[in-house]
Amino acid sequence: MFDRDYAIESFIRGHKAILSQIDQVQNHLRFFYKARIQLRNLNDVLSSHLKRQDEKLFLFLQEHYKDDGKSLKMIEFLIHDLKELRIHALTFWDKYMMATGDVMERNFSKDFVEFSKAILTRLDIEEQYLFPLIEGTKRE
Repeated sequence: MFDRDYAIESFIRGHKAILSQIDQVQNHLRFFYKARIQLRNLNDVLSSHLKRQDEKLFLFLQEHYKDDGKSLKMIEFLIHDLKELRIHALTFWDKYMMATGDVMERNFSKDFVEFSKAILTRLDIEEQYLFPLIEGTKRE
């Protein structure tokens, strides 16, 4: 059985952890070698958060909203947007988790700002659209 309240609380905790790690990385943007440690932590919390948005969650939502075309379109958008963020994350991690050298350090700040904006946009989308969809499943 799907625990709606736990799911939302879990997502909120995930958002807080992600925001905290983004702040930690931003504190070290000028020193890539210091930021790399925080990047690993961000990778961990972001990966954990995104894994909570699994196929089971979206199948549950699709089943619940099967007669609501507008909600189904939003669920499809959320699935697509999640895939896009996962691709962006994989590209970013591939580039910087094992990176060394000046070239990476020069590009890191700009790339991280772009990546963090994508994360923040996703968190905002979750709060505006995913949370209400989950909350709406309480109507039985």
